Amino acid sequence: MNKKWIYLLCIVVLISFIFYKQYFGKDNLIKPPQISVKSSFGEVKPVLGPYSWEYRSLLGGKKYVQASSPIPPELVKDRNPLIVKSGGELEIITIYKPARLSVSIWQNNNKMSPKLNGNKIVAPKEKGKYVYSVSIKWKQGIANYAFLVEVK
Repeated sequence: MNKKWIYLLCIVVLISFIFYKQYFGKDNLIKPPQISVKSSFGEVKPVLGPYSWEYRSLLGGKKYVQASSPIPPELVKDRNPLIVKSGGELEIITIYKPARLSVSIWQNNNKMSPKLNGNKIVAPKEKGKYVYSVSIKWKQGIANYAFLVEVK
């Protein structure tokens, strides 16, 4: 085989790899990644709420997306709750490492901030249904998620 063809093939493979990494890699997601929340009784995929996101388009420019949504209690009103025991642990699982993560609990239109230890939260001691809101700062922007928990 001619050396010229080998060099050409190497250049094409290198350019393809760079193109793939730049436009389809983990640092260029078109929308925020899905997260999940686990308890000792199961796992749930939270609903994606409002977000502010940036990504590179195939034509070289940057795209900015602002998505709005109803408040967390409205987002999860028809969803099945994640069951957790009183004072049990909830773990937020992300595929990519977030820059910052915060959690709020909505109950009767009041917002509370539970203690967060890394990616783990202790559930309330009182039985009932609670709406959780998770705000995550990613490399490409900020996304908010909501899920329903029932403490038994």
